[in-house]
Amino acid sequence: MIELKHVDAGYGGEAVVQDISVRFEPGCVTSILGKNGCGKSTLLKTAARQQKPLSGQILLDGRDIFTIPPKEFARMAAVLPQSREVPAIPARSLVMHGRFPYLGFPRRPTPADLAAVERAMHDAGAWEYRDSYLTQLSGGERQKVYLAMVLAQDTGVVFMDEPATYLDISHQFEILRLMRTLRGAGKTVVTVLHDLGQALSVSDRILLLDGGRAVFFGDPDALFQSGKLDEVFGIRSQKITIDGAAEYIFRPAHPGDPNGKGDPS
Repeated sequence: MIELKHVDAGYGGEAVVQDISVRFEPGCVTSILGKNGCGKSTLLKTAARQQKPLSGQILLDGRDIFTIPPKEFARMAAVLPQSREVPAIPARSLVMHGRFPYLGFPRRPTPADLAAVERAMHDAGAWEYRDSYLTQLSGGERQKVYLAMVLAQDTGVVFMDEPATYLDISHQFEILRLMRTLRGAGKTVVTVLHDLGQALSVSDRILLLDGGRAVFFGDPDALFQSGKLDEVFGIRSQKITIDGAAEYIFRPAHPGDPNGKGDPS
């Protein structure tokens, strides 16, 4: 479990998000939502120990995350960042990086490590690229390889920043399926999602940010019923049921205004 206590986070001493207190529970997918620039990625990076908070405390299973040795932390939490370098190495070699926290010197993988890499690449739909260099792959193909690396790391906590980036719609659904699988395995999944409908359908909890502050934290249906989503995004949302499953429709709050705000005239 990840717990944030009165966390301020930002850059150059200036807070982008302020006074965030929330718990990300095991066996639960929590999505962080909000308009561009509200601090979603900043909060996720801070919770994942990629940067220090300006104030407050972050606990992983009751321990301050900054007191946990790096290798131990890497066996506890994995991160799929939004942007990263593209090294000129084969895809399978990158996925093997997910096993490094478990290897001793000189990082010689065991049969179990090799099996974990193969399994992760199959689960992420990246096995066909195993011998291809990352520089030869498309953005969507690389995204699946990086996801496989996170799966191979096999941690109790998984952070994902826009995991569906570069993926076509069918592979976006595969990402949602994988998130549900991780949840079913008892893992803590924290993600930033851009697609509101996907977030509402896959999440157990949603943290909604506005102006750098948490304005809602709870289950998706309660968020929908509260009207906070419409208020923050300047939209009108509608929930319908198709074949027994909830689907969401989003329209601009002001007809004729594609941005959802302002005078359509």
